[in-house]
Amino acid sequence: MSNWTEEKEKKILTKYRFTLTFRILRITIAVLIAYFLVVSGMKWIIIQTTNPLKYAHDADTMLLITEPNIHIEYRFWVYPEIDSFFTQTIKYPIYKKVGNGEIEIGEVEIKKKLFQRKPTMTVNKKPQYSNTFEFYLPEDPTGGTPLDAPEKPGQWEKLEKVHEGTVAEMAFSMDRYYSMEELLTLLEGYDIHVLWMPLNVGERAFPYMSSSGGEEGYINYVPGQGLGIGRVSTVDEEYRHSMSISRPFVDGAEQMRDIYLVNLQGLIEESTFQEHIFTKEYLEKYYKGIEENDFQVYGAVVTGPVKELLKLKEVEGLRAAQVGDVTFWNWDE
Repeated sequence: MSNWTEEKEKKILTKYRFTLTFRILRITIAVLIAYFLVVSGMKWIIIQTTNPLKYAHDADTMLLITEPNIHIEYRFWVYPEIDSFFTQTIKYPIYKKVGNGEIEIGEVEIKKKLFQRKPTMTVNKKPQYSNTFEFYLPEDPTGGTPLDAPEKPGQWEKLEKVHEGTVAEMAFSMDRYYSMEELLTLLEGYDIHVLWMPLNVGERAFPYMSSSGGEEGYINYVPGQGLGIGRVSTVDEEYRHSMSISRPFVDGAEQMRDIYLVNLQGLIEESTFQEHIFTKEYLEKYYKGIEENDFQVYGAVVTGPVKELLKLKEVEGLRAAQVGDVTFWNWDE
């Protein structure tokens, strides 16, 4: 013990601290590498078992049938972002058509937690595009009694006041049901594009309340009620777009019907999302109503030069006109 000195003690303690620190550092690095490998492996498994195009197709289909003139623009290379809790998030921009141009109005966010069976879908519109169009049933589905539709004040005047070098989006209802071909033929003489039409799905009428508190008519389409037809798309086995009909037209009406029903049936049989707007029961009911009524429509969303839209005032039975977005001239027809 006589050889034990304070200097030797310091050397031993220093060596022990160094060894302990090295071991802690080595264990920490090993844990971090293991965590990184586990996280990377989990993310790889999630990506390999996720088809973002399936999500995009179902989200696009849901928007196209429930939101007038709104669709998703998605591409093959969009994959989910995965956070440290393994929650997947995919975002797709959403657009509307005004004239011959597209306007980005917000995004769809698809989110799926690790142990969540189906993802959720949230539509986030920019504040200036939060309003939607309303369409009014021509008659009471329970008895066939004609129903009134409240006229929106100042809508035609808006079109009269804007410069003729602009294009606009417009919606209206009709005072009776039409087949798709009938309404499209009625509008053929105007230099406009028909973008979306509300369908007769056998839904009951909903009272429309005026600002004074009284009933002024009956509405079918509000968020969460009713369906419509506009652009339709087919996909291949990997859910890549194989064909798209960008808007209704007379010669393609039959093909649009077939594609529409296939896509709607796909949502009913295997909806990707948790119940977003419609339950499976409602979709089945609407599917049956569309089949029974053979795609009857009672209004439309259209776009074109503002002065051409003004000519629609002469269409017999057109009512409840509503002007949407207006933008600079981009018309080439």
